[in-house]
Amino acid sequence: MTVARLGRIKKIDIQKAIGERVSEQTILCSDSHVSYKGFARDKKIEHHAIRADLKQYVKKKVYHVQHVNSIDSRMKKWIESWFVGVSTKHLQKYLNWFRSKEMLKGSANFIEEFTNKSLDNSQAWNSFKAIPVESLSGLVPRCLRRKSNIFVCMSESEYIQKSHNVSVLLYHFVCPAKYRRVVVSKEVDKTLKDTCLEIEKRYEIHFLEIGTDNNHVHFLIQSIPRMSPTQIVTIEKSITAREVFRKNPKVKEKLWGGEFWSDGYFVNTVSKFGDETSISKYVRDQGLEKEYVVLHQSKQLVLF
Repeated sequence: MTVARLGRIKKIDIQKAIGERVSEQTILCSDSHVSYKGFARDKKIEHHAIRADLKQYVKKKVYHVQHVNSIDSRMKKWIESWFVGVSTKHLQKYLNWFRSKEMLKGSANFIEEFTNKSLDNSQAWNSFKAIPVESLSGLVPRCLRRKSNIFVCMSESEYIQKSHNVSVLLYHFVCPAKYRRVVVSKEVDKTLKDTCLEIEKRYEIHFLEIGTDNNHVHFLIQSIPRMSPTQIVTIEKSITAREVFRKNPKVKEKLWGGEFWSDGYFVNTVSKFGDETSISKYVRDQGLEKEYVVLHQSKQLVLF
């Protein structure tokens, strides 16, 4: 994967990127940009332009660019999930990182293999070691230099301070199981709790309380302004559903269609002017007292 050009692509950019890999037997599939047509004409190769503007996605039942579109979509989601903005001058580094991640997808020893692959080029490693330590901070994109999590006591709410905003946002989510089936058991409870605590390590989402009501689950969550309630619940539902099915395959017997959560959910905001007891009671009061089970309760709000 190589950055061909920033901005509108030209025929010369295509030549530099893939010109040496093209032969007379090559068949080029692309979007309808005129530069690809000119490149194919110069190289005297067969060219099929896919007109997405005309809702044409496959040509002659063979030619398409869906693989490229899929890679592009996955890369964008990956960047949006892990970085706070990107720097175009480091775009090639992002591509290299993403390509390595895709190649090692599903690996049982991802970190070890990723590290070994990164160090395959001894020349690059030696060049890196020769850089003075005090100079390294300037080589790392600003968006990758995140601050460590700082935890503060929940007895009095603290504000999350970012470069352009200060906030303390608490959300109460209620997520029903698909078809309102009673699928929450002790095993599912444990999976939900463990998965949510792992989500905390990867996203700026902090679970203050998790509780179950047999066929639906309550989440009391603190997050930041950059993450909308829709983004938060999408992350929470997609990851927990995947892990519940993976670790508790019997749950699928009670559900059909391959979905654990219902498409809908309830969300409302919780005022910061309340102590730990009142906020927990607020969540608890949403369900049936006899059936409500607390899976997890945090005594801290988090300062991201």
